[in-house]
Amino acid sequence: GRQQLRTTTITMGKISRRIKGQPSSHQSKIASTNEAKKVTKDEEQQHRRPQSVVLTRAHNIGATLIQISFIWIIVAGLLKISSYTRANPANNHNYSNNKAFTSQVAAENDDVNAYDEIQVEGTTYQIPKQMLQPFLSYPDPIGITEDMRKLFHPVVIFPKIWEGKNQIYNYQVMDHTQSKGQSELVPLEKWRLLHDDASKENLLPSNKENKKIPFTVGRYDEKRSLMYNTEMFQNESVTIDGYDGLRTIHIGIDLGGPVGTKVYAFENGIIHSVGYNSDHGDYGNVIVVEHHLGGGGKIWALYGHLDSKSIKGKAPGNKVKKGQVLGRLGNIHENGGWTSPHVHFQLSANPPKTHDMPGVVSSIDRPKAMVNYPDPRFVLGMLY
Repeated sequence: GRQQLRTTTITMGKISRRIKGQPSSHQSKIASTNEAKKVTKDEEQQHRRPQSVVLTRAHNIGATLIQISFIWIIVAGLLKISSYTRANPANNHNYSNNKAFTSQVAAENDDVNAYDEIQVEGTTYQIPKQMLQPFLSYPDPIGITEDMRKLFHPVVIFPKIWEGKNQIYNYQVMDHTQSKGQSELVPLEKWRLLHDDASKENLLPSNKENKKIPFTVGRYDEKRSLMYNTEMFQNESVTIDGYDGLRTIHIGIDLGGPVGTKVYAFENGIIHSVGYNSDHGDYGNVIVVEHHLGGGGKIWALYGHLDSKSIKGKAPGNKVKKGQVLGRLGNIHENGGWTSPHVHFQLSANPPKTHDMPGVVSSIDRPKAMVNYPDPRFVLGMLY
């Protein structure tokens, strides 16, 4: 490198003297050796200045590249955080990937601005006359803000898939208005056999079948007339926290997936109650948490249809941390007999008497239920 630089310096010296008017190129060639020897230190420094400039420029370029690298690292980190935020259904975004279904729901509910008024404890609330209304159409007696919702942890983390250059949430919004009970709830005879350890293995889905179970969302304020055909729903003498009659209107949200899918606490709190509801079609293993919200507010959340391990070691008063794994989706023999594994997630503005809430109410009780058991999307975000 040094030899090359010196050659360059000599060459540049020749050129500079040629410009000053040397008589001929022949004479220049003869004198080239002598001219090189006559180059003074000042001239050498003058001719070396371009090298200094090059080095300075190289240094500046290197520093710029390092800065750009740091900027990209920061941007990548922000994108990763943003990706997690979008992956969290607790945030107020539209997570529905079924546009045709969403349009169909809107078409079925043209009169979306029609409301009935109801007074609960001196406060007047507006209740949509039509069922299956969009997010934020229902009363919010707790006062959950969008800023609060953005900080909640998802109850179930849905997987994402690529669609072109974008990622979308891979779940289906279900329509249970025409679902029959036989397709969702195992018959009573099979239900009884499932409690017999000897026959359980042949009746439960295999691991291969379980992996094929899709992620789903079951809707709030949905009339499921054909699904709830067991005695606990049809017997008008059955009362849960003051709700009875022929109960067909679903007032929670079902988050479905394969058996064993993790169920998380969306916020800090304490366990209110925990237990096993053993009736055919009931919650099976269930946990009720008293969640503590900003500003001293409270709300009670029921997590139903869990596996048997979910309730072991838990007791009223135990602390719950946001993002803690509360349990996992239970199988048929432990979730109340439901063929589609899911967590029934339900909110309550008031503490329940025990580890139970009326997950389904009658048409007569629907208006007050909309206030006492708010739309879970206030916590989960716009799932549909």
